[in-house]
Amino acid sequence: MSRIGKKPVTLPKGVSVTVTGSGAVVEGAKGKPSCPIPAGITLDVSADSVTLSRVNDEAQNRAYHGLTRALLGNAVTGVTEGWKKELDIVGVGYKAAGGHQAQT
Repeated sequence: MSRIGKKPVTLPKGVSVTVTGSGAVVEGAKGKPSCPIPAGITLDVSADSVTLSRVNDEAQNRAYHGLTRALLGNAVTGVTEGWKKELDIVGVGYKAAGGHQAQT
């Protein structure tokens, strides 16, 4: 089994997952993203976690197993903590400013 795919996605308080025909919708405080679910992957949604499984061990289904779990986990992170980008500048001679500012 996929090492990533077999780990359940833990749902924090206030986050819900709804399975639709070809995808899953993750609802939380910071949004409502959707995640596509490939044909060979099934979701088992419980009160506090989501477990993914695949119908067979074909190479394509094994690849989709880990990918779908990662996408679903990222969606849960997005609706709870939000997204952020960090830039780590190492070295001499680099100039950085915080954010884009409109010029008047």
